[in-house]
Amino acid sequence: MKLKYYCLVMVRGLEPVLHGPYPSEKALARRVKAIHNKIKEEDNLIGLVFGKDGIPEVWTYSGGFFEGE
Repeated sequence: MKLKYYCLVMVRGLEPVLHGPYPSEKALARRVKAIHNKIKEEDNLIGLVFGKDGIPEVWTYSGGFFEGE
């Protein structure tokens, strides 16, 4: 069971800015797309999901995620 969903923005690949938590994967996806429209090309978006065991799942968002915006 996934409990907490976050978006981590690495500004210029160096400075972390955490957004969240969000209640669901769908809410996270909507927020990531909104954040993507406001950041610069050199910034990176990273997804984080923490389960009840506290162990995170971590991934980056590829260009395909944003197609159709």
